[in-house]
Amino acid sequence: MAVAISSYLVEKININATVEENTATLSGTGEKQLAVGNNKFDIVVVAEDKTKRTYTVNVVRKEADDDTSLSKVIAID
Repeated sequence: MAVAISSYLVEKININATVEENTATLSGTGEKQLAVGNNKFDIVVVAEDKTKRTYTVNVVRKEADDDTSLSKVIAID
């Protein structure tokens, strides 16, 4: 799964997941800090019989906008 974050200002996300069987265990969810660029988070589900499956979530955080141009100038006398 891939997610693109359109704003540099987003520094954290919260990853939530639920298991289909209540006997399975889940790890890798919760609040995650984002670095600029690609961030890889693994969610691991372990079934009662110890079968393990890893789901990877890739989140891309946009770089800071370095555009310093003005969008409008108003002169008042």
